[in-house]
Amino acid sequence: MNMKSWSKKWLMTASVALAVSTLLIQPPQTARATTGGEPKIAQAANLLALDDQGNVWIPAMHTITVKDNFYSKPMVKAKDLDRYVSISSSNMQFGLKADGTVWTIEEDTSDEERMNISQQVPSMREEQFPVLKHIEHIVKAEELGAMIGIALDATGKVWTFGAIPRWLRDSPTFNFNPETSVVNGIDHVKDFAFGSKGITFLKDDGTVWYIDTGNRGGVDNIDIFNNIRTAPAVQIKELHDIVQIRRDSALSKDGSFWIWGYGKLANGKDYDHWRNPQSAEPAKVEKITDIVDWGNTGDHALFVKKDGTVWQWGSFVTKVEALGKQPPTEWREFSRVAGLTDVVSVTTNDSYSVGADYGSLESAIKKDGTLWRWGINPSLQIDPTPMQVEFRK
Repeated sequence: MNMKSWSKKWLMTASVALAVSTLLIQPPQTARATTGGEPKIAQAANLLALDDQGNVWIPAMHTITVKDNFYSKPMVKAKDLDRYVSISSSNMQFGLKADGTVWTIEEDTSDEERMNISQQVPSMREEQFPVLKHIEHIVKAEELGAMIGIALDATGKVWTFGAIPRWLRDSPTFNFNPETSVVNGIDHVKDFAFGSKGITFLKDDGTVWYIDTGNRGGVDNIDIFNNIRTAPAVQIKELHDIVQIRRDSALSKDGSFWIWGYGKLANGKDYDHWRNPQSAEPAKVEKITDIVDWGNTGDHALFVKKDGTVWQWGSFVTKVEALGKQPPTEWREFSRVAGLTDVVSVTTNDSYSVGADYGSLESAIKKDGTLWRWGINPSLQIDPTPMQVEFRK
């Protein structure tokens, strides 16, 4: 199976609208005591959300919000999806539990339920992911794409595995079943991220390394899988004393922000990867300071500053166009996002659909546990300003 053709599939369902994205499992914010009323959201993962009690929330079916100035799609608590410490949403939905086990979260809504307009809560099911059962205490798992995943255990070892959904695992004609194995040549890993040049690893000593997965062309799944297992890890010499990494970006101990790779942020607003593919080397961005969290797509990014304000930078889609038609974009210099204060984390995702044709879903979580969203919405329209998400009991 060709990775490029797989990654270009539109995987939105009629109800939950589960998005194609880089799969990230990250610890949520520190748990807060629940005092009743609205849930306190700790993590946003595309259209999914996790509250501070470990419950998973999903977009409601057959309904829109009636509250003024709220995000159009309310969220409802998924039945029996609880005791999670982090979640992710991708070709597959993963949840990480406190004991270090990884579970798949899949929609299980029947056709009858879809037709029932009074049914607001989609049916979901969980299953401990079978190929990771033998690995003790996983602390993070992500999907690279092409049904290939990466997991990090508590000892700093990195594993690669087949991130294959249940309906394909059970198919007698499906023949991509790679054996879960340790990634050789990289250890003492603290974190990792996927980017335009491959997989980036942050080690305990603050150094950053990467493995070139060779997935930027028409490469089969098994070739990418073998590249991960056998390609040498290369140190990124420009980066030292790094404390956090994201896609093609890093934050150092002294507060310096670094960026690299194939995106417009690293190469300039007129950069076109398809016409002139080139990868920028790591460079410090002097104008970005006092950052505590950020999300980076390569073409645009969101940042949370120490004072709780949110800032934006890069190329943003301003209108949804027909499938395959290049949407209009607007270049925004580093500037504040109006209407957001007391924010603790942000996420941004440019893989909501085919490539960037439909724009990006942006999310922010405030100190009070409220979730705010803007950008592309489930109706494939652009919400230009952040709006609070409604949660229904």
